[in-house]
Amino acid sequence: RTDTIRSCTASTDAFVSAVEDESKTDEERAKLMQAAISKHVQLARDGSSGMAHDRHLLGLFLLAKEEAAGSSSGGGSIPDIFTDPSYAMMNHITLSTSQVVCRYPVDIFFAPVAPDGYGIAYLTADKDIRCVLSCFKDCDATDIDAFRAAVVRSLDRCYALLRLFPETSKV
Repeated sequence: RTDTIRSCTASTDAFVSAVEDESKTDEERAKLMQAAISKHVQLARDGSSGMAHDRHLLGLFLLAKEEAAGSSSGGGSIPDIFTDPSYAMMNHITLSTSQVVCRYPVDIFFAPVAPDGYGIAYLTADKDIRCVLSCFKDCDATDIDAFRAAVVRSLDRCYALLRLFPETSKV
């Protein structure tokens, strides 16, 4: 995969909201989890086949920057899309993850890509998931202990759903 998987989708939001909503049943949560997994798998396939957008936009931005710097008038302009606050917001990634694909235990690490963000390196095996969490210790906006507790709680909830509805993971 060579592109970003933007996993904050409507499917993911619906699943996370259902997990937090006590009026939802585990069956409803499992169906929403399966929809979120399916969407994530689709985004991963799109990214690995060049059908995502981040690398394309980066290429266009770098080209525009190069052309603006070399314009004969002493400084061309960058297209509005790249100076729009929403573009900066889209590229401020507070949670960055990387899966390490390896059959054998290895030391793994993945740093955050934003000063106020978190990084997660994870390795999946048949019966467990190994995660290494990181953040910059000098950032007041991050709390690695609270983040670790949230990750553990989230994985425990997903595991419980998968034990109740094993077909959920078959996408």
